[in-house]
Amino acid sequence: TQLKCRLMPYLYAKAVEAHETGIPMMRAMLLEFDDPGSEDCDRQYMLGDRLLVAPVLREDGVVDYYLPRGRWTHLLTGETVEGGGWFRNQYDFFSLPLFVRENTILATGDTSDRPDYDYSKELTLTLYALADGATASCRVCGTDGIPFLDAVAARKGNTITVTLNGKADHVHIRQAGTDCHLEIRK
Repeated sequence: TQLKCRLMPYLYAKAVEAHETGIPMMRAMLLEFDDPGSEDCDRQYMLGDRLLVAPVLREDGVVDYYLPRGRWTHLLTGETVEGGGWFRNQYDFFSLPLFVRENTILATGDTSDRPDYDYSKELTLTLYALADGATASCRVCGTDGIPFLDAVAARKGNTITVTLNGKADHVHIRQAGTDCHLEIRK
């Protein structure tokens, strides 16, 4: 429940997107990837377009899951994995395969005890596996469904430029797995 509450800025923005576009929050792998390996993935799904979830369905905690091509970062451990194949791991009661797609800005909050908080306070934008020459973007909405912040990150060499448009008073920006120089533009 704590993780779900911290993920609410991302989840709520995806709920607003689902309302506006009709594209569901829980998506079959084929909806996001033109990849033959995704065809048989009926026990895992994308949560929005950035998070891959493979539930633990066996009592022994063993999970077989498919990661499409690209770099994936396990949200709970920070481990980075190169996709393009099947994986088998064992998880305990407090974990599961939960991976962040490369070239992602993931918006999270600092509240872990309730889902309906002011997402603009103590907001963290984490950059995941932003490749040289790539861009990533995210939109954060308030609990009223109105966007209050758009963020775009672009990497050129060892510099990542993050442009924030909107309410960005209490935004923290961090990188997962890279040590590039950050330039913030508001």
